[in-house]
Amino acid sequence: MLQSTLEWQKNAEAFDLLTSEPAVTILMAVYEGCDHLEEQIDSFAEQTHPNWRLIASVEGRDDGGRALMEDHPESWRIACIDGPGRGCAANFLNLMQEVRPEGYWAFSDQDDVWLRHKLTRALSKFDGLDPRIPAMYHSRSWVTDENLKNHRVSPMRRKPPGFSNAVVQNIAGGNTIVLNEAAARLAHAASFEAGDVPVHDWWLYQIITGAGGRVMHDPAPGLLYRQHDNNLIGANDSWRARWKRLKMVFEGTYQSWLDDNIDTLSRSAHRFTPENRAVLETIAKARNAPLVRRILMLKKAGIYRQTAFGSAVMWFSVLIGKF
Repeated sequence: MLQSTLEWQKNAEAFDLLTSEPAVTILMAVYEGCDHLEEQIDSFAEQTHPNWRLIASVEGRDDGGRALMEDHPESWRIACIDGPGRGCAANFLNLMQEVRPEGYWAFSDQDDVWLRHKLTRALSKFDGLDPRIPAMYHSRSWVTDENLKNHRVSPMRRKPPGFSNAVVQNIAGGNTIVLNEAAARLAHAASFEAGDVPVHDWWLYQIITGAGGRVMHDPAPGLLYRQHDNNLIGANDSWRARWKRLKMVFEGTYQSWLDDNIDTLSRSAHRFTPENRAVLETIAKARNAPLVRRILMLKKAGIYRQTAFGSAVMWFSVLIGKF
């Protein structure tokens, strides 16, 4: 495991002696990512928060990405490990299992560009919070085309976060997420219990809210999010994207995701508050109940999405038996 890599420990401890700033470990899943990888790592190097290190879990054909990281001027604080070869979510779970949960964890895509203040601003949001309580930061992004042009800001999250929202909707872009140490420890432990999860950021939102942790949404963008055909899901900020998600309901994709989520969350339910364990049990039972009882049980569980359109689609899926 990376946790026992002596060279990595030596480099990390040496840098920690040079700065009083909190340590941030960046977890990045890489899949044939050489095209834009250098720009992303350069943006790490330009962060106003200096105490960071990068761990990349690499899979796919060898397109030079690993060599790029090994030759980068910041290579002394970059480590590469082999991914499991089972897709993006499994690759991030692999990172959460392999990396020691100490200090802060930040999650990164392979092809974005971070704004210089991203880490500094994120860490400032943890000031004054009880460090024993798991906490997760996430922010809006500047959504761009493949050439980082045509900027538009991603949607606001206007309703408060919570487990009853997390079970049915992901609100946190994984490329913006930062966890405090308590949340990193929670994610590390729960990652060994996880089965197949649709996406790692949705799972993080669920696990942290389920355990009674705090989730903070920053309305200020922290990065340039490169939108292109290879994005797994993409930004949900257009009618075309909403139509795509509605198709997922008709095709059963959303229902399948809920199957996987509930299975995985049930494995970690012993980490949840009693109230959230009850919410999870109610939702799981409601999905197999007759229609009227299904609606009543889901209302009791308090499920909600962030927008009127999203809520309408959710309840439509309940009505047609695709929830």
